[in-house]
Amino acid sequence: MQESIEQDQTQEQDTEVADCAEEITGTFEAAFNLLIQRRERQIAAENAPLDREIESLARESATIEDDLRNLEGLLESKTRIAQHEADQLRLAGKHAEAEAKLEEMRAAQHAPKAMRARQQELERRAAAVAEEKEEISQSTLDAFFKESQTIIRGGESLFSLLNRVEQYLRQERRGFVSDNALADLTSEWSSGNRWYGGRR
Repeated sequence: MQESIEQDQTQEQDTEVADCAEEITGTFEAAFNLLIQRRERQIAAENAPLDREIESLARESATIEDDLRNLEGLLESKTRIAQHEADQLRLAGKHAEAEAKLEEMRAAQHAPKAMRARQQELERRAAAVAEEKEEISQSTLDAFFKESQTIIRGGESLFSLLNRVEQYLRQERRGFVSDNALADLTSEWSSGNRWYGGRR
């Protein structure tokens, strides 16, 4: 019975450090994931009205394009018909009505140009909206970078811990610790030393 209790205590001790290390890792990962989720939510919220506007601009431009094809296909015929009707009205002495008919004809002839100009306005606005979306992406990325510094700086103590482990190993092994032994501590040992210069 005593032996069983001692075995249980030994197992608890064996997992205690591992559980603590896993909790530390989980905390950093949770903080990092939180930053990503926060950025994605902000981008989605700020982009939503812009995406709707882009869709609206695209629909209007497509409608204009359809109308243009229909108008340009019939414009020559309509012009001839309008000119004929205006001539008939003049012959009938209805000069004001004839002029109104000719004005309608000129407006119809000018319509394609006005429609193309409107399409260009839509394209410029769509480009401006795309720039706004890019600015949102960049500003949220800048905020992510600044906030991630908080996480990373909170983790700098782990590199200090690595150095303490190295010092302890050298002390206990009378100064001799192979590079392989240090590398076995963590796969990120070399990059950590490179970033932080093996600070003590």
